[in-house]
Amino acid sequence: MTTGEIKELFEKKLEEKTQNQKVVFTKNESERPHNGSGKEVSDFLSSLQNDKIMKKETNEASDSVVSLVKEYKNV
Repeated sequence: MTTGEIKELFEKKLEEKTQNQKVVFTKNESERPHNGSGKEVSDFLSSLQNDKIMKKETNEASDSVVSLVKEYKNV
């Protein structure tokens, strides 16, 4: 899996997550809604700086793709 493919996969997943996001308004402007996806994004971006983490992320993504293909073939 190339970095271009990883970037494309990441952008697609990010678009899927943000497409149906709802905005939450609060009375206290210092409060922000926390949906957890920001942590996933920051973890992914920090992984780009570390080869070991990048290899792990790539392997996990590859394994996920393989399992999805196997599931699709069985359907």
